[in-house]
Amino acid sequence: IRFQIQFQDTTWVNFKGIDFELRDSEISGGKWIYYTGKPRTYRLPFFQHIISVDSVQVPYAYLIPPQWHAQIQRLQWHGLRLRYLRKDTTLTVQSYRFQNVHWQEQSYEGHHRVQFQLYTITEKRTFPAGTAVLFLNQRAAAVAVHLLEPRAPDSFVRWGMWDTIFERKEYAELYRLEELARHMLSQNPDLRKEFFTKLHSDSTFRANPRARLYFFYQRSPYWDKNWNKYPVGRLLQKTHLPLVPVKK
Repeated sequence: IRFQIQFQDTTWVNFKGIDFELRDSEISGGKWIYYTGKPRTYRLPFFQHIISVDSVQVPYAYLIPPQWHAQIQRLQWHGLRLRYLRKDTTLTVQSYRFQNVHWQEQSYEGHHRVQFQLYTITEKRTFPAGTAVLFLNQRAAAVAVHLLEPRAPDSFVRWGMWDTIFERKEYAELYRLEELARHMLSQNPDLRKEFFTKLHSDSTFRANPRARLYFFYQRSPYWDKNWNKYPVGRLLQKTHLPLVPVKK
């Protein structure tokens, strides 16, 4: 999904181009390229070898829940064929969770591109009826990978098309967290040990009252488990799926 040109490996080729002259410019004060219109053959280095910088395992299929209709439509615009689940289906899939997310300050092509770190997760998910299924045994499979793998330079995530997964929707009042923290400390000796170990070893954490309370909130049943989690599932193995029949 990312590569570098290997500049040490060169093939010299004849390139048929147009002759030009470098002329002084009274407008810019520098040089400007003036094309004479005459054909000219140039001897140029051709860099045709690349090395992989980052790669991913191509899955059997991607599963995109139906609420992400804008992304699904763009996949179709790129000529990708999609099928759809006809009923709710629970599957073990691979996906990603993000951390250290930040946005480019200056917009580019009307978007604020996203930088992040991520790690792979494997879990059971229930995908609702209408979930789009994108099988990779099709001509434009490489396009699908570059759009749906977050680390790819032109992925939907990079272009800010999945920004809402980075927005926290659930919060808690601090006075309620005080009560919750005391209850959790009294019920869980391992959690108590983890908290006080972090308290003594991390001065930044120790000096931040909100962080100390959110330590417990993050480990409670009320924490939003979908925050920073990629909604697309990667199905790695060939699996029988209940699909809507294709209209003939």
